[in-house]
Amino acid sequence: MVYTFHLFFSSFAQKRIKLAFHILILLCIVLVFSLVLCLVDNRVINVLLLLTLTYMVSQLYILKWYNSILLTFLGYALGTLSELVTAASISFLFDIDIKAATEDAFYIIGVLLSKFLTFLIIASIRIQKKKILFAGSLRRLLIVILIPCSTIVIMILQYYYFIMIPINNIVGSLPILLCYSFLITSNMVVLDLLEHLYQDTEKENQLI
Repeated sequence: MVYTFHLFFSSFAQKRIKLAFHILILLCIVLVFSLVLCLVDNRVINVLLLLTLTYMVSQLYILKWYNSILLTFLGYALGTLSELVTAASISFLFDIDIKAATEDAFYIIGVLLSKFLTFLIIASIRIQKKKILFAGSLRRLLIVILIPCSTIVIMILQYYYFIMIPINNIVGSLPILLCYSFLITSNMVVLDLLEHLYQDTEKENQLI
C-alpha cells in the first residue's frame, strides 16, 4: 500500500528529496505501520495511523498543504472502496454473507485482492495522468489490460483450493500466499517497465 500511495502522489507532483533518502523514508513508514498493525488491535487507531502515514508519504512530494490533505483522504477513500467491492464480490461468488467474507481464509485473500484493486485504480490514474500507452495501438493496450485481469482470475480460481486448507496449516497456505504476492509484484513491475519504455520513447522522439 505504501508503494501504491507512492505511485499515487508521484502522479501529481515531483519528489522533494533524492531517490535514496526517498526509498529509506518509505521503508521506515512500512516498518512503523507493520509494527503497529501487529501490536495494536484497535481499528480506530489503525485507521488514524494509516491516514497519518499516508499524509507523511504525501510530504515527500512538492504539494501544497491542502492538496496533501485532499489527496490523502482521496487515497484512503479509494482503498476503502476497493475493500467494499472485494468483500461484496467474494460474498457473491462464493455465496456467503459479507461478515464471513472478512474472516479466516476469505479475509487473507480478500486483503490481497483489495490492495491489488487499489493498485489497479491508482495505476489507471497514473497512466491517464502521464499519458502512458495513449499513443500506442489499441491492440497493445488490450494486451496490457489482459495482465491484471488474468491475475485476478487466477487468484479467485485458487480460492477454492485455499479455503480447503486448514487455517492453521502454514506449510500448505504459505506457497499460495507467496504465489499471490509474486503475481501482484509482477503487475507492479510491468507498470514500471511500461512507464520507463514510454519515457525512453519520448526522449528518442525529442532527440530526433
